[in-house]
Amino acid sequence: MGRIMAKKPLFQPFGGEAGEHCYLGYIIRFDGIADSIAVYHSGDCVPFAGLAEELLKHHIDIALLPINGRDEYRRKRNIAGNFSVSEAIELCKNARIPILMGHHFELFDFNTVERSDAQREFMQNGLKKGQEPGEYLLPEINIKYILTKASSPG
Repeated sequence: MGRIMAKKPLFQPFGGEAGEHCYLGYIIRFDGIADSIAVYHSGDCVPFAGLAEELLKHHIDIALLPINGRDEYRRKRNIAGNFSVSEAIELCKNARIPILMGHHFELFDFNTVERSDAQREFMQNGLKKGQEPGEYLLPEINIKYILTKASSPG
């Protein structure tokens, strides 16, 4: 048994002409898998006030966050940007999310971050066990990943 919860828009701009929400993030809770696992998939998203506090309420185990960043080059071309690696790490620290899975890299030539650059930034941020995020993952094509509950630090 599982549950899917759509969350208010977590991306810029926040709404259409009548204030409709154009973008959504999702919290997916898988029950019965080593108790319960909550996965947050932000969709295209940038950090905004209150996001970490909202996620903290849901006890997220794994965050899937786009880490291709945003910059003036993209803004001038109306290309949506997303979290930078450091912003994604900061969100997970503040929301106490133990596992961060970065995505939106090596996807589109015009809107990407190189895997090696993302890897380097994760390492420079000094991720350590016992801290959130305690683990990060840059998924690879054709590799199978299995969801499990993160073990307690210590």
